[in-house]
Amino acid sequence: MFPWDMLSGKNGQMNEWMKKLSNSGMEQHLEKLFAKIGNEPNFLNKMNPSHDPSLVEVIETTEYIFVKIQLPEEFKIEQLKIAYSFNKLFIEGLTEKKQSYLLPAIVRKKDAKVHLHDAVLELQLPKHQDMQLVEIDLSHL
Repeated sequence: MFPWDMLSGKNGQMNEWMKKLSNSGMEQHLEKLFAKIGNEPNFLNKMNPSHDPSLVEVIETTEYIFVKIQLPEEFKIEQLKIAYSFNKLFIEGLTEKKQSYLLPAIVRKKDAKVHLHDAVLELQLPKHQDMQLVEIDLSHL
């Protein structure tokens, strides 16, 4: 069993952060969140203030995550460093700060492709398709 009693403070009182989880408080928080992201398809990039969303666009398809990077005029590709983990992309050298992007799906370590066309660098990251699901046996309940 989950140790729910760890979430409460001394003498069974709720911790301060749990008191803020009321329905109305959560609704207000979600309203503020959705007001920030709006109806944009690229909302994950908008939520990360450490980068310029006009330079990088992340697109998800059924098999791939595509990342389009708009390179500034006269940009030298040698200045750019790109790396990724299973769910994040890291770009260094495009702006003054190192940028990180949360990818909308888990990607494979191998088979990434890159293309450069008209000052747009396009990364093609294959999605990890083997989601190892484990069924939980509920028959004993």
